[in-house]
Amino acid sequence: MAKRRTESPGTARERLESMIELAQSYRGWTQREAADALGRNVHAIIPDSGNPKLDMVVSLSEILDWPIEMIVADLRGKMDAPGVPGEAGLPAGPPISADDAKAIVRRAWELGRDEQWSALLEFSAPQKHSRLDGETFAHLMYYRQVALESDGRYLEAIDSCRRGLRRVSRRAEAACRLRAVLAYALCMTGQLYEAGAIAIELVNELRDVPRASVMRTLLGYASFVRGMTLRLQAECAGADSREILLDARAALELAADVFDDYLARPSSPKDASFAQKARSAAGEIGVLLGERTPVDYVDETIRSLGTAFDLATVSSWDAESLGWCCVFAARTVIRSLGAFEHPDQVLGILTNKVDEVAERLGHWALRQQLFTIEHIYRVLGDHADETPPQWNFDETDIRTLMGTMGRFPEFREIGWQILRAVQAERKEAR
Repeated sequence: MAKRRTESPGTARERLESMIELAQSYRGWTQREAADALGRNVHAIIPDSGNPKLDMVVSLSEILDWPIEMIVADLRGKMDAPGVPGEAGLPAGPPISADDAKAIVRRAWELGRDEQWSALLEFSAPQKHSRLDGETFAHLMYYRQVALESDGRYLEAIDSCRRGLRRVSRRAEAACRLRAVLAYALCMTGQLYEAGAIAIELVNELRDVPRASVMRTLLGYASFVRGMTLRLQAECAGADSREILLDARAALELAADVFDDYLARPSSPKDASFAQKARSAAGEIGVLLGERTPVDYVDETIRSLGTAFDLATVSSWDAESLGWCCVFAARTVIRSLGAFEHPDQVLGILTNKVDEVAERLGHWALRQQLFTIEHIYRVLGDHADETPPQWNFDETDIRTLMGTMGRFPEFREIGWQILRAVQAERKEAR
């Protein structure tokens, strides 16, 4: 089988000319019609540099009905090849032996275990492993997404999951693992319905998996994602929110039960972390259902921090679960400010802990939650005719906010509001 190319031919100018010709052909336009649609003079469609301005890239995207990232990749001569057998630009040759394939996956696991994320990303680059069989390649992509997720690169993690899934049977263990983490990554990026659909499908498939099966934890992960997506969907459900919240809590409690049951045998700190997060999220739903008071739930969360006020004494997974528990409690405070005698102090304890965990772990999802909570608190204060506290951002804070906006598309609207508020503060200070 002939190799497929991964680079467009010619110079930047030639690639742009080819793209415009393609647009003409797709629309059945003359050169003048294409020039009009691109907002260019028919005699000077192509800039001398061969590099189009943003407005031309956007217009080409609209004309061709292609995503902008595809236009950019082709114009740069770096078309992204799909993760399937015969992947573009990958070396041909005999398949990797079974022993060598196991060694590759073992090495990826070791790098993940030791949290050597940069090394794992380099080691697991898809173009290096095209000759792996489909299931082994899928296992490798699973470990790759772990490294990407650790850096908050959820969109790339989603791509790694999909690459792996394209090369493996849907019911294979590797496919189930990839589907579970794909659902989680989709949930983190705000794609709730897609995440929920994958999660409920997995829950239905794995509900009767024996307790001794290694697949049992995947039921826990899928149930956790199912509960979290339903919890977020309930915010827009109006009169139907109670029923959705009950379903969400049931899913979270199932997740916690699965992880707690699995903890009776050798397991990973990650399982314990998800068990704690599931219990805490279910507790937050109990408040929303009116079965617990906000003060009781938040006080319980703060007490659970215990000696973990010093994060140096806990593992990375324990720290992450504490961060999420504080997020759930902080959201409860925001919704029930009047229930607390000193809401500022309580919220400060929780958000400071989230910030501490996010900084220790470089955890972008927690940073996104923290920015959102603090933004909502300022908006509530503004609506109550109180002067909201200033952001007082330094350049590092701004870079962190911008990095968060890039990683979470659904957060960008709030991110822009925060940036505008910071700019207004600075302008007023001058």
